[in-house]
Amino acid sequence: MRRGWGEVLDKFAQSESESRKKSDEPVLYFRRNVQLSEAKEQRIVTFCSRALEMLLTDARSSLFLDRCPMPPECAAELAGLGFTMEDGAFDARVHTVDWIRIHLEDQLPSRMADIIRGPMLLGKALSGFNELETLVVKSWKKGSDILRVNGLDEVRRHYLTKLRESTPCYGAAFFRGLIERPGINPLNIKKVFNLLLSGAPDTEVLVGVNNEFVTIIDAAKHDLLLVQKIRDCSWRKLIYSPEEIRKGHQHLLFLSFPDDDYLKSRNEFICGKAEQLTCMKMNILHIFSSQAMLLNAMLNSVKTSIKDDDIIIDETVIEQSTPSTGYPVAGRATVARTPSLSKCHRMCLASFEDGRFVKAKGSYKKVNWDTVQRQGIEVVL
Repeated sequence: MRRGWGEVLDKFAQSESESRKKSDEPVLYFRRNVQLSEAKEQRIVTFCSRALEMLLTDARSSLFLDRCPMPPECAAELAGLGFTMEDGAFDARVHTVDWIRIHLEDQLPSRMADIIRGPMLLGKALSGFNELETLVVKSWKKGSDILRVNGLDEVRRHYLTKLRESTPCYGAAFFRGLIERPGINPLNIKKVFNLLLSGAPDTEVLVGVNNEFVTIIDAAKHDLLLVQKIRDCSWRKLIYSPEEIRKGHQHLLFLSFPDDDYLKSRNEFICGKAEQLTCMKMNILHIFSSQAMLLNAMLNSVKTSIKDDDIIIDETVIEQSTPSTGYPVAGRATVARTPSLSKCHRMCLASFEDGRFVKAKGSYKKVNWDTVQRQGIEVVL
């Protein structure tokens, strides 16, 4: 690539000056494969220290870009392991409450660090360790034991495992977009005032896709609005022509996903806690994004991969005589043990029950769903 870089620039960078072309160099970026499964990653990091280092760099990059929302308790434990990797074993004489509060942002994004860190004045702590800081120290001590017995690489493996368990966004590719913000109650003075100040009718979001989940993060508040298993979702893109874009249209992706109440009922049915399923409840969300085509392609690719994995697992179960590889066969993921999250009050959704329209928010209210369904148009994607 480096040898042929000049030819690439001559073909695709015709507006650049010759002097800039001669001094230009290609840059190689390493990114984690979105479809890399947990089982494959564990095998890779067990036998290849270089791959472990690169995966760790990619994971920490996503963390500091605020693309790994997680509970503060998990963030505290992650910080403890991070301190072990970068500062060695815990030493109570050196790593005091002042030291930890000052250096916490070395291990976590500022927003997460502020949640964990206790009060300070002029670089001095105004109190002893709080509950979350105690978790940091406890995790650091645990990491110190691992470091002493098994070495730095094992601490790195524990770090990746902890991050993977703490967020559904681990290893995800992200796409920028907008979702419609629900209407505000005029009696809620605070929200009305904020709306007048911001003047933003839509919520800027990051849509994450990894090998299991589709997630939606509020880009301003850095919290999760939606977490759903890709195998439970369906979607459809709406792409406009350049002329329509110039007229103000935006590319769209319609995402259909099950309601939390239905998922809870299904989980109870699978576990044998309920004798029958409740009626199917689905929601539809529309996402405005110039990257809608890329997002649609990524979702299609992951879903195809999931189906292929299901076929392989089924064949593995049937062919009991197949020789063992020495590694456990990855089990089929079940909805009973996987999280789902839908902050419906912060999204404009159209809701359906057994395919019949129930309710809607925002611009979906303007749609005559009875007419749509009478015309035979499929509503649940």
